[in-house]
Parts: sequence; C-alpha cells; structure tokens
Amino acid sequence: HGMIPGIESVDIQARIYNLMQTGDAADEIEAERLYATILPMIVFMIQSIESFICYGKRIAARRLGLGAVYDRAPALAPHAEGLQWSARLSANLPAFEI
Repeated sequence: HGMIPGIESVDIQARIYNLMQTGDAADEIEAERLYATILPMIVFMIQSIESFICYGKRIAARRLGLGAVYDRAPALAPHAEGLQWSARLSANLPAFEI
C-alpha cells in the first residue's frame, strides 16, 4: 500500500495510512497535507541507502529528543550541508508520537 517507513517518520506515515482508510474526504485532505510535509525529507534521505541511514537516524533522534548520534564504520559520515538539509526538512515535524 505504499512505502515502508523508517523510524524517522513511521508515526506520520501510519497516520497518513489510517486517514486514507476512512474514506472521508476531509481525512484524505489531511493525509495529503501530512504527506506533503514529509515528502521533501523522504526524497532527500533516499538518495542512497547510506544517506537514508546517515540522516534518517539523526532526524529520528531529534524527533525522539535524544542526544548525539554516533556512526559505526563503514558508515557514511554526515556532511555539513546534509545536516543543514535534514534539519531544515524535518524542522516542522512534531515530536515523535508513541
């Protein structure tokens, strides 16, 4: 039925799916709005598996209120520009909802 969500947006993608299942036009509009908020972030992250892991876990950590993220070799090292993009593209996401 769509994407396999990563931890960075699993709650939002589950909400989108649930809204689309109701069959209500207002819920569909809200689902589309939510999807539009995460799509640029998803496109940025899925440039490669390495990029997805590198920046996805940083976005997840930020949403979960965790501290620093540490990588294990041979991981892609984050770049300053990538960190800026990931922060900007995820800035409007709410704290993770459990």
